[in-house]
Amino acid sequence: MRLVTGSLEQSSWRSDAVDAECTGTRNMDDRFFSIEHDITRRLARIELRGFWTTSTMAAFMAAAGKVLQNAKAKGLSPGEGHILVSILDLPVQDKALTDSLSQLIPMFGALSKRVALVAPPSSLIRLQAKRLVGANACLFDTEQEALDWLYAA
Repeated sequence: MRLVTGSLEQSSWRSDAVDAECTGTRNMDDRFFSIEHDITRRLARIELRGFWTTSTMAAFMAAAGKVLQNAKAKGLSPGEGHILVSILDLPVQDKALTDSLSQLIPMFGALSKRVALVAPPSSLIRLQAKRLVGANACLFDTEQEALDWLYAA
């Protein structure tokens, strides 16, 4: 399992106890994002939190790129993975940032048939989330619903 978390204040490298050869960045306050990548289950679980800036986006893109690179190195082929993105703690973002976030789904979508987003009941956040999802993505109320949908494919 790979765990990557992000904050702009502090970052360091560490090994995850589940997979000692797979390392990732871990930030002490991890208030903006986390990525857990479980090669065995072929699942990337991403949590996005807080109000992002362009610097936060750059840090996330770098971390996400490392996870994607590791998945490919471990033999994951296009269409084999599952991606769950939780935006339960992500407030409404600036339009320019939302446009940048919309590039993330295709980046991870390269390895997944489906991408599931778990969103809060707020209609404004759901509207913004719908801008993020592509043809292979769907919006859910709970993580369990999202996982059921991902693994049903």
